[in-house]
Amino acid sequence: MRIAWTDLRVFLLALLLALGAAACGDDSSASGDGTADGTADGTGDGDGDGDGDGDGDGDIPCGVTTCTAGQMCMDDECVAECEDVSRLCGDDLELCCDAGDVCLAGGCVTPTDDCEFTEDCELDEICDPTIMKCVPRDEVPVCEFRPPPGEFTPDIACQWTPPAVGEFASYDDVVQTPSVANLTDDNEDGETDTEDVPDIVFISFDRQADGCCTSKGVVRIVDGQCNPDGTMTTIATLGNGSPFIGNSSGVALGNLHPAAETAKRSPEIVVTLQGGGTVAYERTADDGSAWTEMWRNDNLPATTHTQAGAQPSLADVNGDGSPEVVIGNVVLNGQTGVKVWDG
Repeated sequence: MRIAWTDLRVFLLALLLALGAAACGDDSSASGDGTADGTADGTGDGDGDGDGDGDGDGDIPCGVTTCTAGQMCMDDECVAECEDVSRLCGDDLELCCDAGDVCLAGGCVTPTDDCEFTEDCELDEICDPTIMKCVPRDEVPVCEFRPPPGEFTPDIACQWTPPAVGEFASYDDVVQTPSVANLTDDNEDGETDTEDVPDIVFISFDRQADGCCTSKGVVRIVDGQCNPDGTMTTIATLGNGSPFIGNSSGVALGNLHPAAETAKRSPEIVVTLQGGGTVAYERTADDGSAWTEMWRNDNLPATTHTQAGAQPSLADVNGDGSPEVVIGNVVLNGQTGVKVWDG
């Protein structure tokens, strides 16, 4: 049988095309189908992380940068990986606080009890005013300002002088350090607290007539707000010579009632008597103009407990929720003045 030349040429051309296609399909390293190295379609690079970059580290593109393991992209910025974004913390949001923690001063802090003042917290804690909870002192910065060295020349804003009339008008000398506390309900809201003007309490005496020290003294309660003319207002005078107050002794201010008695939260005044003894005064008028003796102990402290200039202090010595009065080496019941302990 004879084959036409035209048919032979068609046959040879078909054979060559078939051989060429087989050769191309046999090269497993080629990237034409994208199944070996993923360079054609980006679905597989052989590193196992599925990001198509071949490094296997799971990086996440984020804005102009790339987030690494433990990070997530938020607003084109890399931040700590955090299920609840409200718990992100740190200058660069590089921390994710645990549930129950709060972000303070750029760090995660575990708060404890509710508080109003640092005194409500443990000794190693402070009351943070932004959350009104106790937090560890060593986990938050302490606000401290140290002024540069230099001359200290304060101006006198106001000055106390005794009332010009009255039995103790000449009692204008003071040798002991005054005490300061909120003793009066100045804003008339029914509470005596830090919303009111602080008051100043001290003991004055007549040095020209009686000399110094441990002479006859009286308690002065003075409004802490200066008058426009530079004077100060005397709210009340206590002692009145029956007996006199020791002029060089100190003054203790504080609530002597148990903490549970919320209706009696205004501070009392505790001073020592001339020649021995202690007296506590409690307020009977909201404006501080009237006071009465809460109790008196005529015997303690005596000269065996303190050598003049006794400084009373208030503290809950036995931890029963009610303060005691400590003077020298004697302790008195804060509600009755009865001796608790004599050292």
